[in-house]
Amino acid sequence: MLNKGLWFVIALLFTNLLQAETLSGKLQWADTYRYAFAVDGLLEQLTVKPGEKIKASQLMAQLEPATFEIKIQKMQARLGQLKPRLFDAKLELDRARELFDRTVLSEIELLKIETVYKGLLAEKSAARADLKLAKYEQKKSRLQAKTAGRVVDVKMQPGDAISVYNRGQKYIALASNETMLAVADISILTAQQINRQSRFRVRIDDQAYDAQWYELSAGEKGGYRLKVRFKQPQNVQLLAGMDAEIEYEN
Repeated sequence: MLNKGLWFVIALLFTNLLQAETLSGKLQWADTYRYAFAVDGLLEQLTVKPGEKIKASQLMAQLEPATFEIKIQKMQARLGQLKPRLFDAKLELDRARELFDRTVLSEIELLKIETVYKGLLAEKSAARADLKLAKYEQKKSRLQAKTAGRVVDVKMQPGDAISVYNRGQKYIALASNETMLAVADISILTAQQINRQSRFRVRIDDQAYDAQWYELSAGEKGGYRLKVRFKQPQNVQLLAGMDAEIEYEN
């Protein structure tokens, strides 16, 4: 005869086995980001391809740089030309004010000289703004990754003309290197059995990874779609679309 304590242990183990369930699903990228150009130009260089892991700040694509460099040089030359003109205009204004104080120059003549000087100051301010904009556009002509990740899609190629009309279609998509999602379509009955406190694991081949609840949303054909998030292993290459099993216990 088994004693009561042993019966209790057996019953507890049996209950746990009943609670453990497995769902068939697929892997999905988590935290994807799209990088697109904010300025127009001709794509000269593309340095990444789908599936490649990249580092933060790594250059991914670049527009033909000559256009942006020439624009900056023109703005700098414009400012250089204004410098001596402003210097001369300021000297003339100082002399005019002195003559006006001595009642040698009329107020109308003084106002004309002041207007010329103020016009040159405004032109200098506009040139500085144009130079700042040109440098900003030059910076935006290079697509650099803000964080480390994996390239999952590339919708551009060298020679593409990037413009305001197609920027939304010309992009590079990155996914996080840190986490992935496992996704499974489940029935209403299964959805009623799980919650945020359920214990989840994602099993891929013979490896199991602890996971956390991410999302439960309406699925197809009246069911639900369960998503759980787990940390990507460093020594295994996982890709979206791979088969995975989601195990859960209550």
